[in-house]
Amino acid sequence: MEQVQTKSISKPVESLDALELRVRDKYYKMYRNIAMQIKIADATIKEVGVRPGNIIGQGTAAATVVIRGHKIIDASRVKENADRLLDISNEEKQKSA
Repeated sequence: MEQVQTKSISKPVESLDALELRVRDKYYKMYRNIAMQIKIADATIKEVGVRPGNIIGQGTAAATVVIRGHKIIDASRVKENADRLLDISNEEKQKSA
């Protein structure tokens, strides 16, 4: 049986502080934005009166609001992109005709 030689590439070990800073730089603004959306959704749920007196139910409802809101935003972006691609396709057809 043949022996396969493998090369191991040694990378410098990243310290936990360096890792934390790298991750913080990359994701902090996004997480802060999501947390603010949840805070606003939570306030809206309480204002509307969804599941009064049920703190866990209110938190679940707020999370559901954020998730559904993101689905609507994503669907809107997909529709905009599809419409834009159709416009480009129609322009190319008119040019070639």
